[in-house]
Amino acid sequence: MALILPSIGMGCSGNYGKKEEQYPRIYNETIKGLWEPGAWQQLAEFANDAAGEKRLKSLGLNTISVVASFYALQDGQYSLPHRDSIEREIERYKKLGFAVFLSGNSKSYSNGSQQQVDPEKVLENYLLSCKKAAIELAEIGEQYNVEYYSPSNELEGTLDNEAFPSYLQSQNFNPPETPFDAPDEGTNNRVKVASEWMRNILPSLENVFSGKIIAKVGGSHPDYNVEGYDYLAFTIDSHYLNKPDFRRLINKQYIEIAQSATNSGVSWMVGEAYFHHGEPGMDMDTETKEFLKDMQQHYFDISLDEYILFDQVPKPLGYIFIGYFMEGIEIKDSVSEAVIGNYFELMH
Repeated sequence: MALILPSIGMGCSGNYGKKEEQYPRIYNETIKGLWEPGAWQQLAEFANDAAGEKRLKSLGLNTISVVASFYALQDGQYSLPHRDSIEREIERYKKLGFAVFLSGNSKSYSNGSQQQVDPEKVLENYLLSCKKAAIELAEIGEQYNVEYYSPSNELEGTLDNEAFPSYLQSQNFNPPETPFDAPDEGTNNRVKVASEWMRNILPSLENVFSGKIIAKVGGSHPDYNVEGYDYLAFTIDSHYLNKPDFRRLINKQYIEIAQSATNSGVSWMVGEAYFHHGEPGMDMDTETKEFLKDMQQHYFDISLDEYILFDQVPKPLGYIFIGYFMEGIEIKDSVSEAVIGNYFELMH
């Protein structure tokens, strides 16, 4: 068995030639995208076949997301063990004529055996690791003329960790019982810290990346502040709701994220529509799985319908769903695939 040894990221500016003429940037007024982190190899094989490529484009897709996972280390450094595969996937979809959305993704952080370390120092080192990784990934994005880049994926969610200060942990407050309730103080604090981190690293990103920069966050919240970015992208999921309640929730979330976008002076989009019906490892009874599988098409229909109907300013400028092949989330050969295609045709 071959061992893949992780490389410690130390920056790589100037080591690779920019492929500006080979991979020109292609921007669309509306981002219609696919995020496939758990089945990237299946998607690659499918897209490499002419019939598969044609089917993806007939769905209306113009953007493919490429996730770039790294490991934050305890000393403020980071490991990016799969740089070659990240570059290969970017190059694959650029060659096929898709815009590419590259997103950094911090793997789960553990404080290891250092239980007595000051949580504030641990947080400081973690955010430093994420910053250093974000800069290297921005350099990769610039090398291949990537259209869109996010330095992190749902950073605020990774901050709900016992290694970090207690004010960031929802369990220390009163977490909301339903998705309609106001967020707890732990969530509010994580949104504040993540927003500050994103604003603080922006000049460093702009020094090396000339494409569009996206702040990809988790759930909706009215108080994100990502001034200077091009887009604010957030995640939607079903919360196992029925159709009327889900429509009410989506309308609420679109209003909240639009408020954050207004406060930040940026555009907004759905960065990840996540409607699973039983991913591997989930402890879910058969009845719930069947309910969610039947509801998936309705979750897409409602969230896309509310997207089209949204009449406030700023209006949304993109919708990315997950996933085409991923087990328990897949939309290939389902009613959901047709639903998405019909709505994508309406988006301009």
